[in-house]
Amino acid sequence: MKIRTIPVIDIKDGIAVKAVRGERDSYKPLSTRVCGSCEPADVARAYKLMGFQEVYVADLDAITGKGVDYSRLEPVKESGLNVMADIGVKTMEQVRQLDSIGVTPIIGSESLESMGFLNEASRYKIIFSIDTKKGVLMNKLDMNLDRLFDELKSYDRITEYILLDLADVGTEGGPNVKLCEKAVGRLDSIVIYGGGIRNSADVTKLLEMGISGVLVGSAIHSGRITSLDVKKLLSS
Repeated sequence: MKIRTIPVIDIKDGIAVKAVRGERDSYKPLSTRVCGSCEPADVARAYKLMGFQEVYVADLDAITGKGVDYSRLEPVKESGLNVMADIGVKTMEQVRQLDSIGVTPIIGSESLESMGFLNEASRYKIIFSIDTKKGVLMNKLDMNLDRLFDELKSYDRITEYILLDLADVGTEGGPNVKLCEKAVGRLDSIVIYGGGIRNSADVTKLLEMGISGVLVGSAIHSGRITSLDVKKLLSS
């Protein structure tokens, strides 16, 4: 079975940065083997040349409340990649705006202010991101992970979920296997995991566990996942 392998671009102050453990104040400009630039458009074009078909973009300025700049997404879209984007969506206008420019909105539990909003937003094609840190749900709703999984049983219009463990992001320390097992057991939908991916073997292992897709960033930029690995993963 084929596993979706989706590269990541984290944007802060208009440039691509290296995200590590969700410690956003300390993120540095991206240093990568795939291109000689930390411009998001250049990184996206490099991903396209590697054979990727889609990309996950996190606008960290928007997520942290510094304002949304939709124009940041246009150069990434021009690469020809299908774009899914987390801009810290909180309003239906933001959902509609992303949808109107051909970007799939990601609604993150970290930014979510009511389950009612999630229900309304799911009239559009969205992805809900289950944001965790060391397996603990990040949210403003005083809700734990088990309760969220119970709540999501009634959201049948949401067919794709992202499962993030921010404590592992950028570490190349290995995925949170227990968290993945829990999510696969509780969610009857596509689950895309992100956090700690070291190499293509990790990607294959998650596929065998029932994960449908994997977000990869640091392992690409460090060279631990190569263009040849990408071709094998995308064609398997």
